[in-house]
Order: sequence, then structure tokens, then C-alpha cells
Amino acid sequence: MKMEQPGRIIALLFLGALAAAACESGKAGARGGSGGAHGGAGTSGTGDTTTTSIPDPISEPEFKSLLAELACSAEAPCCEPAGYRYNEAACHEVVSALWKTSPANTIFDSASAVDCLKVLQTKPACGSGDTACKTVYRGTLPPGAACQEDAECSSSENLVARCEVNDKVCTTTSQGQLGDVCDQTCTAAAEGVATCFTVFMGKVYPVTPYAHVACDRAQGLFCDTSINKCAALKAAGDSCTGPSDCTVGMNCIVSGTKGACQPRPTVGQPCPVSEGTAFCAFDATCGADQICQAKKAAGQSCKVSDECLGVCTSGLCVGSSQTEAIANAFTGLTCGGQKL
Repeated sequence: MKMEQPGRIIALLFLGALAAAACESGKAGARGGSGGAHGGAGTSGTGDTTTTSIPDPISEPEFKSLLAELACSAEAPCCEPAGYRYNEAACHEVVSALWKTSPANTIFDSASAVDCLKVLQTKPACGSGDTACKTVYRGTLPPGAACQEDAECSSSENLVARCEVNDKVCTTTSQGQLGDVCDQTCTAAAEGVATCFTVFMGKVYPVTPYAHVACDRAQGLFCDTSINKCAALKAAGDSCTGPSDCTVGMNCIVSGTKGACQPRPTVGQPCPVSEGTAFCAFDATCGADQICQAKKAAGQSCKVSDECLGVCTSGLCVGSSQTEAIANAFTGLTCGGQKL
């Protein structure tokens, strides 16, 4: 299971900073024009950085001096395919400003910094380079410590660390196995977006304080609140108390005080109503006639996100899934939010 660390982490800050100004903030004309308000270069990018020398080990000042060059060179090809114009000068400006100071309660990791730069140097697939860069600064605060952002909290390969939004303390989340005590369930990507959520209303730290255990629906598990343990997802006809109890692609249909897992209806089938909500398969939505209709693809007009496979933004569907739409949103911000 890949549990994404929610909240504000170095990886997302890195993308978010590029999002602020890496591409033209004004509408572009022909390619190769001026850089707009920032006076940057045209859309051709930063040139060949594949032979740039990367020291190993590397110091923090050396890392920062190379980061903007390699990061922006990697980002440049992502703009035009998404319909935006790249602004090299703006990208350099924002990346340099972002990494000017170290996050509080962190230490600089030379090995991770080298890996980060080497990945960026290969011009990885758009949106994938941040993974190698998110551990350049490693958090030092243990679970339970007061914090302001995720980067401050100490994590490991098997533990996702975050700074709780409300409590402002560091917590960890680990992957639960069948029978493990738990307090979270993670949705599957096939359900629109992969994310983990706490299944109890109150604060529950099932193993040790500030240590969450998540059961992954993509792995056939959910956190069963009746026993507080990871349990196998239920099949069609099995009793249930909520949609997360049932196998991916099914829903818990409640009649009176009892619920049963049933397959979600597909396009053209009637929409069942459970507890006042109508449900269809994840690529469909319930129409005004109570019949499941196909969700709209990227580029089609919309009023609300439920109409789209991705999300509805400025009256248009974006992305082929919520997960892809989130990634596309970063690209759009990276390129200034303005089309070519």
C-alpha cells in the first residue's frame, strides 16, 4: 500500500512552488516569445542539463545552487502538453526562494539530496520527480511532539508521518494487516482517489499514542469498528454498516435498520437510494431520472464534480480520475493557469 502523506510536505511544497510561477502568468502567443512579467526565456526550456556535475556527497549550499537549474529543466516539458507556456525565469525565482531556508526541526540529508538532483537530471515523467526530493530534509520530531508542518515529523520507510491539522502534534500511520488493531481505512484509487480516513469519531490511538494503523481497501481490508481490527471486505449479500465495509465496486444498501453489500449499478441501470443518497458505479452518476449516466470525460462542460470522471473546474471536467485531476491541477498551477 502506498499511503500518501496528507497535509503540507516537502514534496507538495516543491510542486506548489513551481506551481506559483514556473510558467507564464499571462496568455502566450507564438512559442519562443519573451518571458512576460518576469522577463524570462521562451518555452524552449533551460537547455541540456544531463551532463551537469552533481557532487557526491553534496553540501546544502551546493544542493541549493543546482536545484533550480535541474528542477526547472525537468519541469519545462510538462507545460506545453498540458496547454501552457513555460517561464524559465519565474521557475528559477520561485524554486530558489522556496529552498532558501531549511524547514524547522529538520536535518539536511546529503544522500537524498544527491538522489533528488539525479532524478531531476533525467527529466522524469511529469509529477514523479518530487518523490526523490521529499526526504532532502528529514524531520526530527517524534510522535506526540508539537509541530507546525508535516516536514518536521520523523518518518521511516514503513511509517508515514504527519502533523495533525487540528492538534498540531506529530503522528505516524502504518499499514495494517488482517487482524491488526486499527483506526483508519484507506480508499482504493479505483474509487476515485486513494486516501486514508479515521473511522472513529473520537481520538483513537490503537497501538501507542499518536500511532495510526490503516487498513487498505485496495488490499481487500477495512477497519471494522465492531472489533477495532482490520477485516476482510464483505461480499455481495453480506451484512454491512457502511460503504467501506464492502468489496470495491459495491455499496452498502440500507433497508430499515439493516444493510447489505450490493454491486453498484452501471450506466443505464436504476440508481438505488441508501440513507437518502443514490449510488452508481464509480464511472457513472445518478441522473435526475434516477438512472445511472456515464460521467463526463476531460474537456466536457460541467457544473459539479460529480458529473466528471475527474473534477469540475471553471465549468470544465479535468482529468480521467480524481487522482489524475489533482496531478493535473499541479501542472496547471505550475504553468500559471493560462492556456497557450
